[in-house]
Amino acid sequence: MATAVSIEQARPWWWAGAILAAATLVFMATFGTRPQSGQLIKFEAKGLLVVGPESIREVSLRDRDGEIRFQRNAIGIWSLVGAGQPVAEDLGKQLDLAVRIMHTSAPLREMSAAEYAGTMLADFGLDPPRLSVALSDGSSVVLGFDLGNQNPQDLLRYLRVHGRDSVYLMSGFIGTEWEKIVPPPAQR
Repeated sequence: MATAVSIEQARPWWWAGAILAAATLVFMATFGTRPQSGQLIKFEAKGLLVVGPESIREVSLRDRDGEIRFQRNAIGIWSLVGAGQPVAEDLGKQLDLAVRIMHTSAPLREMSAAEYAGTMLADFGLDPPRLSVALSDGSSVVLGFDLGNQNPQDLLRYLRVHGRDSVYLMSGFIGTEWEKIVPPPAQR
């Protein structure tokens, strides 16, 4: 049988709740945020692009059929170099996404030159690469890399950073996002 709680018995709990709520409001007013729990995990970008994606002003993509270059102006609008007009909104969003992925998505594995010794870079689709990408801040290349084939399980993608001997295994969607930007040869 349930026992009824009288108002007299519940009153201390109401006061305790009110005091806790007031203390939380004072904390938020003082520090500008809610109290942080030690159980929360803070996001930390661990991608190959070590600068913020907003600092990238130029993207160059080269495949077997040639090169295509994009520039981003001061307000974040992408245009095709030489065309003088902004690209379609969906292409601009795709460029932003691809650049941001390089900042946030860490390699799943790094293979040193010693680890893949005896294996040709062509076996990874990196000689010649399927797609070469250069990200620039407007004055110099911040990150240049080659995208190769997918691994035998079709889950990961081989990637090699210009100037480094290592071959990286990245999530397969990364290469797909970059390839979405490159128009077919007939549309260039």
